[in-house]
Amino acid sequence: MQHDWLEDVVAVLDTGSFSGAADRRCVNRSTFTRRIAAIEDLLGVELFDRGSKPVALRRALREQETQMRRLMAEMRCLRETLTRPVVSNTRAITVACQTDLAASIAPQLTKDLGKRGFGPVRLIACDRDGGLLDLLSQKADLLVAYDQAGADARAGFLARTIGQETFAPVCTPSHLTRPGSPRVIEYAPDTFLAGALYRSGERPKSVPVAETADVQTAYCLATQGMGVAWLPLSMVESDLRAGRLVQHAGAGPLMELDIRLLRLKDTADRVVPGAWEALAG
Repeated sequence: MQHDWLEDVVAVLDTGSFSGAADRRCVNRSTFTRRIAAIEDLLGVELFDRGSKPVALRRALREQETQMRRLMAEMRCLRETLTRPVVSNTRAITVACQTDLAASIAPQLTKDLGKRGFGPVRLIACDRDGGLLDLLSQKADLLVAYDQAGADARAGFLARTIGQETFAPVCTPSHLTRPGSPRVIEYAPDTFLAGALYRSGERPKSVPVAETADVQTAYCLATQGMGVAWLPLSMVESDLRAGRLVQHAGAGPLMELDIRLLRLKDTADRVVPGAWEALAG
């Protein structure tokens, strides 16, 4: 079973049709249909029940779908690892950055790694849990993410604090004088920031008006006068100075977070510790 065969078969399963799979695989329908027929001929078995809508694997083969998807993911990971470029006698470094940190910290990360001969630097924006999974699957060498101030490193990881950030409840001046309970822009319950805000201290009664998974969207909503949002002071510093935003102390406490650099504790890769020291030092 070749990698391209798996890609073709899974494309049919994902789209439910040969025409949709052909579009995904960037070929015309007749070419794609011939490819599927050739795969079936080489394997000596008809893979798809063409009479079903959407198109599906034949009943006897359906239990193999999970294995095909796993193999495809493993082969993609292997191909990516083997084709990583080599520069300055070392391979490229992949750094996963929590999305809310990527824009502010990526330039300095790239600069610091470049000074030590690591490059090119491949940056991946992710949520915190996704970044930890990327480390475990070795899709990323390092992770930069928020963490609770002073929290211990998770088992199996090394962590070093490389900065701090304060999240403050901010809103437009007109919203500050609005009567009644503060109207707030919440972070989605499954995000790290929602949990961190909950642990930062008791908040007075408020009225949720919106929910988002990322800081940038919360910032846009707050500047449009939608409500109070907990935002990094480094992000809103110029807005506070200009009076476009003000802190709303009555909405709740400040949230103090560490910015952490993480990597796997046990790794046979000799490049990762050097990149780690370049940033953590």
